[in-house]
Amino acid sequence: MPRTIGCTLKDLDRLINEREHLVITELPTEPLKMIVKELLFDIRMPKMGQTTNITAPNFLVAASVGAGCRIADAIKVKKGELTVDMVLSRIGREIERQVKAFKSFGA
Repeated sequence: MPRTIGCTLKDLDRLINEREHLVITELPTEPLKMIVKELLFDIRMPKMGQTTNITAPNFLVAASVGAGCRIADAIKVKKGELTVDMVLSRIGREIERQVKAFKSFGA
């Protein structure tokens, strides 16, 4: 059975409250390369590979979760039926839109 977003958010809230930093795994490197100089904390970009792991301060993770919640709230599905995959798909499309905007701004 697909995991609902509500259960996942409860788990994330618990982790954010328990730790100062969280490891974020399997982030795609291509969009990160464009914004690495704009980040509020240092990350090491791998020379090879399409994904990377970063350690982020919990307050930034909390802000990211909040942004994800706003995206989830905009999806027209009953909250009990809203799955993590649905939200991740919408977040992926939003990232693509923002990357295009970032590229056009820098061009």
